[in-house]
Amino acid sequence: MDQLKKELLPNLSVMVASSHCNYYRQAYPKQRLRLATKITKIGTKSFSFAHDVKNAETGDVIAAGGAVMVCF
Repeated sequence: MDQLKKELLPNLSVMVASSHCNYYRQAYPKQRLRLATKITKIGTKSFSFAHDVKNAETGDVIAAGGAVMVCF
């Protein structure tokens, strides 16, 4: 991966511009969780992610959040 970045995007750096997380339920040790991340927006200099943490058995949302990454 590092070699691919050096060849295709030699001067690209990325930083976290903002992030947030909302907690809806408590998670417990040994509880099975399902994590999902998707890209929600791609701009000219930034991109955004959305994250969900769910109980793997019931589908109940434990937490949800997101982040905006800025390229420079």
